[in-house]
Amino acid sequence: MDELALGRLGAPHGVDGRIRLVSFSGETEHLLALKSATLRGEGRVLPIRIESARDFGDGVLLKIEGYDSPETVRALSGMELWAPRDKAAPLEEGQYYYADLVGCALVSGG
Repeated sequence: MDELALGRLGAPHGVDGRIRLVSFSGETEHLLALKSATLRGEGRVLPIRIESARDFGDGVLLKIEGYDSPETVRALSGMELWAPRDKAAPLEEGQYYYADLVGCALVSGG
């Protein structure tokens, strides 16, 4: 499946297992609709189900199924959240996802 990294998990928030997600694009609307995703980091790949998401400052607070305390969700801190390309922030004219630029050459002045 063609997935993109959408953000990075930060610190736990509150007592019920919520965790902060910082969006790589700076946008959050697309993250609020996610119901499932994949976490990647430190050699781990972990499919998750998202119980709820809400705006929180310049990021999002996620409640991930099976993580019900700050202690359990802390194990996910630093992991990247990946989702299918169609769940990423929409692009405007002339914008590209970083993943689409990998392997491209930059030529200046001819």
